[in-house]
Amino acid sequence: MKKISLILMMLIFNCCSSQSKKIMEKRTIEVILNSVGKTNIDKKLTSKLTGINESNLTTSLYYYENSKKIIGLPINDETFNYKYFNSKIYNNLENKRVKLFLAVYKHKSKEILIIYKIE
Repeated sequence: MKKISLILMMLIFNCCSSQSKKIMEKRTIEVILNSVGKTNIDKKLTSKLTGINESNLTTSLYYYENSKKIIGLPINDETFNYKYFNSKIYNNLENKRVKLFLAVYKHKSKEILIIYKIE
């Protein structure tokens, strides 16, 4: 009986911990791109909080917020549409207006935004 209850507790714990890594919300924003480059986030921590493999958090897109401040958002390399990005956007990247599709993960009171698609 103890083994059964222990197994049930482990299953419940695993289900709850994996739910915290699920996408809580999806969001779309329109921005003016500035550049693309290496990500400046803590990959290990972001991977732990989102469930995205560290090796898929290598690149960020940088854009202007309110025409002044530059913001960088990491890309999920596994889901990002690089074929479209490379053919339609990359060669004319600077000051290009694009639509970013974001996966929003919540941890405590903070939001972690990850780009999963671009148009």
